Amino acid sequence: MISHCKTGSERSSYIKLLRKYMPVDVYGSCGEMGKRNSTEYNSLFGKYKFYLAFENNFLKEYLTEKFFNTVDYDVVAVTRGGANYSDLGIKPEWHIDTQDFSSPKELAQYLLRLDKNDTLYAQHLLWKNYYQIPPGWSWTTNLLCTLCSKVHNTSEPIKWYTKQQLIQNFYEPWCQKPNDLPDH
Repeated sequence: MISHCKTGSERSSYIKLLRKYMPVDVYGSCGEMGKRNSTEYNSLFGKYKFYLAFENNFLKEYLTEKFFNTVDYDVVAVTRGGANYSDLGIKPEWHIDTQDFSSPKELAQYLLRLDKNDTLYAQHLLWKNYYQIPPGWSWTTNLLCTLCSKVHNTSEPIKWYTKQQLIQNFYEPWCQKPNDLPDH
């Protein structure tokens, strides 16, 4: 599902390379499969084994709803972003990170192998038997709750940042360039 066609992460370029090695359907404003409303969108998860949860931009320590959209469905999230997902509480076995592969070709080979091996594929879904998104849950609310719990955690050392450090961390390198595409 792609609603923003031109992105800093150049996800369309990555998908174009991935399509050289496997079929990829693209829905939304930027896809040839057409737009979908939210009901149709949810029904798509039953049709596919993998969901490309590719971020618009590569931002350090930033994650949108794309991964969380897959939690309640028997679909494996394939993530691509600037964050270290493990640092944000998403375990490696909960998704397939494009950063773990040297190229879109290598990723495609792994996904095609999973597609043909139900036992191996199912291993990527086992964790979903123990986790679910509660009704009314919002990923933004949850992140704010996590932030509050971290702020009040007295076992962690207190960290101070100057205004200049905050500017350097959040504004100057705002979006990182993708490094997983040829000629980048």
